[in-house]
Amino acid sequence: MVRPIIILTGARARLLKIELERPTRPTLIATGASYGDAVRDAFNSAISEGFTHTIVIDTDRQSTAVDVPTFLNAIAEYPTAIINGSRPRGSLPSSVRIARGNCDVWTWLETGRWITDSPLGFRAYPLDVIRELYTGSKHQEFDVEILVKAIWTGVDVKGVALTAIANDKPQLMPLADVGRFAWLTTRLMLQRLMLPAPLKKTINTKEFAASPVTWHVGRTLRDLAMHRARRPFALAVACALGAFAGVAPIWPYQLIVALLIASFARLSKGGVIGSAIAASLGVKWLIHDRLLPADVSGHWTGRLTLAIAAAILAGVTAGFAAKALTRAPRRSA
Repeated sequence: MVRPIIILTGARARLLKIELERPTRPTLIATGASYGDAVRDAFNSAISEGFTHTIVIDTDRQSTAVDVPTFLNAIAEYPTAIINGSRPRGSLPSSVRIARGNCDVWTWLETGRWITDSPLGFRAYPLDVIRELYTGSKHQEFDVEILVKAIWTGVDVKGVALTAIANDKPQLMPLADVGRFAWLTTRLMLQRLMLPAPLKKTINTKEFAASPVTWHVGRTLRDLAMHRARRPFALAVACALGAFAGVAPIWPYQLIVALLIASFARLSKGGVIGSAIAASLGVKWLIHDRLLPADVSGHWTGRLTLAIAAAILAGVTAGFAAKALTRAPRRSA
């Protein structure tokens, strides 16, 4: 059962609350030391009171109550999606349109999804989806951070066009807010470029943020190792492939061939690269310490035999390790 509540922020929140309560809609004014803290506290209050969705209206950014019925209909149609409102383009001065377009482009680069008017914050949120999402922004950049991180966790976003906006002229954000947006964009882009999808999802949860460092390390290693390894067998195959490529007599194309196969078969590239390097160094160590005759490893048949043996050893080892990694690290009390 869908049970939404409207959260109001900004200077005109009390006036808008009176207007919204005439049809007896549940309404809450968000209060806090900053915008981000106020909205987060309002989310927690809504969750504790049993509401399933929130519609956030920032009265300082041209938002009115006219489009609330549109949001309610969208919530009923898409109960698991974020509903994002966008202002009519023609209602905005050119300076605000440019700033909005710039933010939309960065949001697209961070998520691969085009969201119109991503910094506005006139949205409906499904509380069961975002309740475990960690956000640290305290000011207006909070709206972008929670949107990007929700998309990273797999939440769908639906857009609705706003039919009315407040008559007050929109203002460009202060220089301090520009700096905060720039710093947030830098952090999000670094995560987008450097981290696999499972790890982005893991590190942006409240559980991860509240856990000790030892738990962080274990969970991070698990998600890195299991990236694109939907089950232990998939990681075992990736490691076996990497070990075979690292020793096989196809130098210098071993790693290139292995990565192409891993990409085509959607296997863990981390498993392929790690096992290829480990197998190659291991064979060189065996030869150097004369534990393995050089003439055996020098001939292509001997090298092929070694590659098969390395693949079997790596696959079996990775399979057992993956079973251990799939058990989430326990948090210390």
